[in-house]
Amino acid sequence: MAQIIALNKDYNGESASVTFVKGVGETSDAYLIEWFKEHGYTVIEDEAAEVPPEAPKTPETEAEAADAAEQVESEPEAGELVEESPEKPEKPKRTRSSRAKAADEE
Repeated sequence: MAQIIALNKDYNGESASVTFVKGVGETSDAYLIEWFKEHGYTVIEDEAAEVPPEAPKTPETEAEAADAAEQVESEPEAGELVEESPEKPEKPKRTRSSRAKAADEE
């Protein structure tokens, strides 16, 4: 965990999601640590407890990338034939009069 020392030694509050009491805050977020350094704060790092920022997850091999690409469905291009799934023909909806006719026939 790194200690962040604010420019105002009496600062009590929150800055960049880090809570400061009497000008001192703590974080283990490497991104925030770098942000505070860039903005003139004094940073005292404890290397053992520092948590690196999460890297975006990407497929690690070409095979995994190819598998991921196959899972994405694309729109058919112009002129490309599209296979349609066989659909059941819709039953005609019964109207009130057809229900009455059916009841009369019974």
